[in-house]
Amino acid sequence: MTNRLKEALDAGIVGLEASAEHMPASPYRDFYRWALARENGCQDDWLQLIGMRGLVRLAVGLLEGVVDDAQWSKLVPYTVAINVQQVYEVVSDNLAIGLASRSDDDATFAARRELLRRFNKAMINRLGDVPSTATELQAVEPLLPQVSIFTQSLSPQKHQTLRERFLAAHPRVAPKDIEYSLWPNLFANVDTTVALADVMGSHRVADLVRYGLVGRYAGVSKLLDEPEMPLDDRLSTSAHTIMVIPTIAYYVGALAEVVKPCRGFDSLVTDGTLYEALYDAALLVRLLNDVGTNLLRQPEPERAELFRVLRRRAERKPEGSLYDLLRGSLEEYKSLFTRIRKDVLMREFNVCMTDAALPALEALPGFESNLVEVKRVYAERKTGLARRLASITERLRDPTVSRVVDRFVGFHETLYTRAYDDPFGEYAV
Repeated sequence: MTNRLKEALDAGIVGLEASAEHMPASPYRDFYRWALARENGCQDDWLQLIGMRGLVRLAVGLLEGVVDDAQWSKLVPYTVAINVQQVYEVVSDNLAIGLASRSDDDATFAARRELLRRFNKAMINRLGDVPSTATELQAVEPLLPQVSIFTQSLSPQKHQTLRERFLAAHPRVAPKDIEYSLWPNLFANVDTTVALADVMGSHRVADLVRYGLVGRYAGVSKLLDEPEMPLDDRLSTSAHTIMVIPTIAYYVGALAEVVKPCRGFDSLVTDGTLYEALYDAALLVRLLNDVGTNLLRQPEPERAELFRVLRRRAERKPEGSLYDLLRGSLEEYKSLFTRIRKDVLMREFNVCMTDAALPALEALPGFESNLVEVKRVYAERKTGLARRLASITERLRDPTVSRVVDRFVGFHETLYTRAYDDPFGEYAV
């Protein structure tokens, strides 16, 4: 582990320990603190499971060669607020697992849809200082006991293993108090999100950070309420549901305004140039997240052949859904379907798959058409972002901001060549 990685990870652990104060007193809060304590032997597994290791790798990778050691140390406190917030954000984000289409064995589908809508509204209100936030959060309480944070995760078995180790040392705790613990997590999610926005409260990027956060929660609700929206609208909405705009705005604000001041940065924010670059980056990362790097870059003849194979298979089993067809092809196309695999298995929202529960022969043409368009948008936006970043570097006479944006996209290009359950792919903004 490099010195920078260790410094940021150690600071993140301290931040996570402090964040437990945002949780109501509960067995889960005790479990959370227990899992973080090195002497219990679970800390490394817990940090990997909740995403802290991936978040720290992102921060270090973004800033390698951009700042010297003294500047890095000055930046580390900024990494804590955003990394802690995103750890809790994973829990609320996981509520959407399985909501793209209802399966027969999903007893919590309706409850989670309603819970997510109400939570998103509460977050938007709290970020806008609307006093009804507490009422909004209390309104979700009756829905909470129905939802397992284990089931609503990408690694249920890993959560269960850690719980069993905790229960062995704390036999009086009921297992359900650890598994059905959305309440303390959502409370901490709200408070750490507001705290993140407040860190940038006096910075030029304050509005961008807050706007990006609000856009995330508003966008998720829009996807829930308008599943049939046209592809262009779905791409725009989905670009906001991923945490790219507030995350990059936060980092470049800390850099360009505090640690390594850039003359002209103010005008970059004022005239909208920075937002345009962040939106391009957000859309690129959303496409990488949903489609995967290798499938986005697949040559056209190979893509055409892939869909010829899929059509032949669909014709042999016309009763099967697109989910069934893709599920049966995951192993063969493992390197292409690194991200498709996650959304097929988890029934998550995906910009290319809006009718995946329909018969494959009916849904496959739309899936193919969406993929072709998404590949075009990806190539076009990638070129456009490169031009914007070159212009930003020229205007500032400093490559710092451009490097951070470019590296953020590059980090996810590398990340999403891997499967979601690979230790280095177990992370997403």
